[in-house]
Amino acid sequence: MISPKLSVDGKCYLYTYRMSFHDGYEAHKKRLKGWNRLRFWSIPFEYQAGTFFRDVRKGIPYPDASFDLIYCYHILEHLTVEEAPAFVSEIKRILKPGGICRFSTPDLASKAMFYKKSYLAYKNEPNELNRKRYEWAKISAFEQTYRTKMGGVLLEKINQNDYDLEYTIKTTGDVVDLVKRIQAQPKKLNNIWQNKNLAILLKELYYGFLRRIWLKITSPSTVMKKTYEKEKWYYDSISLSILAHKVGFSKIVECDYKTSLFPNWENLQFDTSALGSYEMERSVYLEVIK
Repeated sequence: MISPKLSVDGKCYLYTYRMSFHDGYEAHKKRLKGWNRLRFWSIPFEYQAGTFFRDVRKGIPYPDASFDLIYCYHILEHLTVEEAPAFVSEIKRILKPGGICRFSTPDLASKAMFYKKSYLAYKNEPNELNRKRYEWAKISAFEQTYRTKMGGVLLEKINQNDYDLEYTIKTTGDVVDLVKRIQAQPKKLNNIWQNKNLAILLKELYYGFLRRIWLKITSPSTVMKKTYEKEKWYYDSISLSILAHKVGFSKIVECDYKTSLFPNWENLQFDTSALGSYEMERSVYLEVIK
């Protein structure tokens, strides 16, 4: 079991995720300061100070009633419908009585709406702009469920600049900007010297070297499995509420990206883009109280 660290206010917070927009923008990194971090990720030799890596399907390695607040960011869609109840039960176990958990996951209702609208628009007026919007809506709706290589067709579209940026922001938030930021970043091994803590520096060098060896000798399909990139189930507000009820939560509140039961949410704003006053990633949001 991992002993969670306390925040400066004496409370305990957990941010659990697979891939995160919050790591791509300094404003979001600052908002997560003081939070425990647990990543659904099994690439060997990963190291990031303050972050634990874990296959959450095997349980969450914290004691009972550890956390006052938990944010479960876009994990549920990477679990099968059979795996999800056990994961949410673990969240319930590690929440303190009266604690709040916020779940976010891609919104199936929005996916369906954007696909239908773009389909009808392109069918009625088959121009280049409507083609780009239709193909983006179609790909972002379900391509990640059958993806055979990392990034898939969505990454190809971004690399080919075959998209309408205004529409991508409306339907998928900052995904295009984040991909371009990641591609523009220097390799971690070259960027690592900026860290002033010698112990962390040495660990990152050591684990980074081992990780690169592992990635070179490992098949891309195995790497995909270890990062849990495929999406396996989608939720809307109704089905997500049913899941929460199923594992024993009775106090359930549907929110949007601007609202939350979390204290001091106006300063956290985890789901607002760092680039503007819009939704960082199109999602359904549900909060539960233990």
